[in-house]
Amino acid sequence: MINCGPSGEDTGVVSSQAKPHVPFIKELLASASGKDDNGNTLLTAKDISEYSAKRRVEARATNPDFSLTLSHKLVGSSKCVLSRPPELI
Repeated sequence: MINCGPSGEDTGVVSSQAKPHVPFIKELLASASGKDDNGNTLLTAKDISEYSAKRRVEARATNPDFSLTLSHKLVGSSKCVLSRPPELI
């Protein structure tokens, strides 16, 4: 099983998902490719999707108990949609 968000280590590595893994957060933020009207960097839905896919590949490689059932996919997708500002949906 993998943490739904890209900010935590895989549950196969760290059982508590309460604390974010700072290196993952820094890597995610560094992948931001969008810009706002003032030129500030923004994470896009594509950035988050690509980073999440990268994390799933890493989790599969390092956690023999990794699984991604349909219910995991639905919950993960709904959390991503619900957490986006309306203008990005």
